[in-house]
Amino acid sequence: MKSLLLLGFTVFSLGNLAQIKAIAQSTLDTPAPQTEASPLVQSAKAFISLESYELESVMETTGDIPGTAFTSNAKIKTIVAAPNKFNSQITFVSPNGLEGKTYRVVSNGSQVWIYNWATNQYSVSDIKQFLQTREGFLIGTLSYFYINTRSNIGGWRIMGNFLAKLPEAQLLKYFQKFTNLDLQNLTIRDEKLNGKTYKAYDIDAKNQGFQATAYIDTQKGNLERVHLSGAKNGLQLTSKEQVINQTIPESIPPQTFVFSAADDAEQVEQQIPIAPF
Repeated sequence: MKSLLLLGFTVFSLGNLAQIKAIAQSTLDTPAPQTEASPLVQSAKAFISLESYELESVMETTGDIPGTAFTSNAKIKTIVAAPNKFNSQITFVSPNGLEGKTYRVVSNGSQVWIYNWATNQYSVSDIKQFLQTREGFLIGTLSYFYINTRSNIGGWRIMGNFLAKLPEAQLLKYFQKFTNLDLQNLTIRDEKLNGKTYKAYDIDAKNQGFQATAYIDTQKGNLERVHLSGAKNGLQLTSKEQVINQTIPESIPPQTFVFSAADDAEQVEQQIPIAPF
C-alpha cells in the first residue's frame, strides 16, 4: 500500500525553479496552442500559485486481496503557508459515521511533528523524510502536491508570481517532463458524481503501476477530486479524495505552525504511523 500511494503522488511532485526557467526559455518564441488539458493545467497552476490556503476534504482508501477487503475513511483539515508550513488534523471515521482516531500533524517548514491523541505520544522528523512516507500523503492529495511543488520552487512570493505567469504551453511541457505522463493524450469525459457534473481527466500511467483521474468543477474550474487506483504485490488499492471546502485566510497566527506538547506527552523515536486502528 505504502509504495503504490507514494508512487502515485510522487508523479505530481515538481522539480526546481531552474528547470522551470529552462523549459520556459526554450519555448518563448514558439508558444503552443491550448490543448484539451487546459482546464486541468490552469487549475493546478492557480492552486500552486497561492501563498496560503485552508482546505477541508474527505479521503477514502480501499484495498482488496483474495478473501480480504478493507475501507478507510478520513476527514482532513489542513492550513498551509508557502512553501511547506502546515497544520493538519486527520480524523478517521467509521462506516456508521462515528469519529475514531485523530492525529495532529504540524510543520514549521523544516521539521514535522505527528501527535497521536489516543496515546498522547508525538514524534519529530525532517520534512523531507516525512514527505517520502505514507504519512505525507495522508495530509491530503492536493496539499501533498502543493507542498512538494512550492518546496522545490521556493517560498518567496516572487516565485509564486513567476509560476502564475508561466504560459500554459510551457507549464504543460514542465508537467510532462517531470511526471513522465502524456498530458496531451488524456481521456476526457463528463462525469456526474453526487449530482454534480465534473470534467474528468483520466491519466493512464500503467507503466508506473497506477491510473489517476482528476475531476474539475465545470462551474468554478477548481480541481475538486483526485482518484488513484492500481495494484501492488497482489493488493488492489484505490484512493479517493474530495475537497469539501477551500478558503484563503486573511491572516494566519504564527503559532499555527508551532507544535506545543502537553506536559505529560511522550516523545517517541520512530515516526508515528497514521492509521485508523
